Amino acid sequence: MAADIKGIEYIMPYVWQTARIFDLSMNNLTGKILVSITRMNSLRLLNLSWNQLEGKIPVGLGDISTLEELTLAKNKLHGAIPQELCKLSMLASLNLSYNNLCGEIPRGTQFYTFTVTSFQNNKCLCGLALPPCKQIVKSNKTMVRHSGSGNNVKARWFNYVNEEISLLALGIGVGNGFVGVVVMFIVWDKARCWVMGLTPNNTQRLVYGLYQFPT
Repeated sequence: MAADIKGIEYIMPYVWQTARIFDLSMNNLTGKILVSITRMNSLRLLNLSWNQLEGKIPVGLGDISTLEELTLAKNKLHGAIPQELCKLSMLASLNLSYNNLCGEIPRGTQFYTFTVTSFQNNKCLCGLALPPCKQIVKSNKTMVRHSGSGNNVKARWFNYVNEEISLLALGIGVGNGFVGVVVMFIVWDKARCWVMGLTPNNTQRLVYGLYQFPT
């Protein structure tokens, strides 16, 4: 784990195991979280937020039984949250937001007490305070199905509009045809008499050389 402090890069191969508060937030740290941190048996507060740390959350953090506050927000951590963190029965504050973490949030002990702010703005975390994992999977499948180039999206949009217009036109055509048939049956007798020049008694008569529409 390296730090850039006032333009000078410092390499941190290990940390003091007797420290109780370890706060290196906003120090432009890079690399992975040191495994030696997991051997700090007296640690109560660990804050590595607002850096550029990568890799996964060390499983060994779950062995620091004295840990009360863990803040790893605003980094580039990925992978799942280790189930071993559920062993931290003293943990009162947790912030893993704004990373690239993914998977289901572990269940147990203190994790049931943390709100959405502890896990928000990650790649695909789910469960507990966040939406259920099934919902996330369904959402991801929908995004994949609709992903593609801009031209493809535009083409699918036009196809959708054309389909909607076609269905609307079909509905209007069927409706007009049905109404026309009904009207034809209603006025059939009068129309037939008017065309053939018949009276209601089926006798033909002329008025000034023209057929008179029956009344």
